[in-house]
Amino acid sequence: MKSLRFIVSFFLILLIGKSVFAAPDTISISPKPGISLFVDYCSFEKTDKYGNLNAWASIFLVNNTNDTLSFLTSGGIDLHDFFFSNSPEMRLVDQFSLRKDSLVAAMIPPRQYREIRLLFRLTVPVDTSFKFRIAMNLSKIPNNLSEPFERNKVPEQRTILWSDEQKFQTDADFERLFFEHRQTYMLRRPLPNFIPLTASDRENLRLSIDDSNISPLKQTVFGGKKCLITDCSVTFTNNSNHTLKYMTMDASWWQIYSLDNKNFELAADPWDVFKNEPVILELPPHQSVTRRIPIITLRDSFRGQKLRIAMSVQKPWSDFYSSRFPFFDELFSFDPDEYMLRPITQNLIWSNEVTIN
Repeated sequence: MKSLRFIVSFFLILLIGKSVFAAPDTISISPKPGISLFVDYCSFEKTDKYGNLNAWASIFLVNNTNDTLSFLTSGGIDLHDFFFSNSPEMRLVDQFSLRKDSLVAAMIPPRQYREIRLLFRLTVPVDTSFKFRIAMNLSKIPNNLSEPFERNKVPEQRTILWSDEQKFQTDADFERLFFEHRQTYMLRRPLPNFIPLTASDRENLRLSIDDSNISPLKQTVFGGKKCLITDCSVTFTNNSNHTLKYMTMDASWWQIYSLDNKNFELAADPWDVFKNEPVILELPPHQSVTRRIPIITLRDSFRGQKLRIAMSVQKPWSDFYSSRFPFFDELFSFDPDEYMLRPITQNLIWSNEVTIN
């Protein structure tokens, strides 16, 4: 029985992110302008072993109000009573199979959001495109969550929340569409949790480029295109008397760095990453860490130009969830791209200026 409860809790966390479980006596949902649902992206998932064509949809439920949003949802077993699509080309697939259904009360704090990953089965050929919307049933929390839940019975008190219409293309240039679409919608989300750098942080944290250890630009092919490449020795120093903890990605290192010269870019290869997870690094007092950062440019005429490198320093904001769920912590929702989109959350530390020859 304990193992079953653990599995149900685990799958619920994966489904709705860092929701807090509670069961107030009565909480009803009323439509509010600040509550929205949108599709972050919908990606084609290759045909499974049974010949089915599947797609993953990443859905965001946003609470952009000053009140906590509480609603009823599934414990990760049967999703059909809470999510559906208006397109006959997409059929929701249950991702988990446990012995009994369960209901949980989920909460989203003010100005926060939760990501929901849904798996759909497509009934169209690979080279087909179609439009779709996804809806979520925001149901009233019953007085007693232990009461049996009748499958396929829509709760009487509910609010159906629809996403915007999206276009799904199974044969599209997904790499390009993913990043263009993602950047647009990320700006619609509330500000993520973050700890602004203090004046003391900006005084004691230093990023420096060793201008005597910059490789000359040389011809190469990177990402399928001809370019010139160099690399810089960049040192991050903690001059404070306290250990600095900061978040980054274990594979996509470039996500926390930025350049101030648009004629150059970081040599990032996002589609050569097979495993990529957020990590917390520690930098002890009065210690430094150095890494070689590759930089590319497309024109030889850009030799002799100057640039600086910036690093986004994001401190872990809370250990609330890791203290209650050892297998799940705040890193689950850490996305460097989202912090870099908004100046207020960038927390950039800039290096000295160097010349690239």
